[in-house]
Amino acid sequence: MASELAESHRIRQALIYFQRNFPHENDGAVLDGRDIGSVIFPNADIKFFVTADVVVRAQRRKDQYKKMGQEYSVRDIANKLQERDERDKTRKVSPLICTPDAIIFDNSKGSLDRLNKEIIEIVEKKYKSLNLRINNMKMS
Repeated sequence: MASELAESHRIRQALIYFQRNFPHENDGAVLDGRDIGSVIFPNADIKFFVTADVVVRAQRRKDQYKKMGQEYSVRDIANKLQERDERDKTRKVSPLICTPDAIIFDNSKGSLDRLNKEIIEIVEKKYKSLNLRINNMKMS
């Protein structure tokens, strides 16, 4: 449903305005979404593109549904995910793309804890270099 709404130019424009202002109104933010690095913040200092095999994603979604007392087949979920991916990649407004400057993580085999640890390490390292760069600019 969200993927279908995202095709609306009017809805996307309102969301882009909100998303771009959100970090400024909240002392920063970590944002997640299919067009955050390409449309919302194309000049972000750090971008991650997290992906996983569609069958792995379907199994994870099945497990989530099961915890909510709902049962669906992995095949049906995988088909829905593939349809959504294709719709998002080919839509005219804010399509799903991986930007060339994004750090790509294939999380098909890894745990969420491992992914979080790796991302935090990259962010901490990057922000140390950003802080050095900002301090050097102030001194100039």
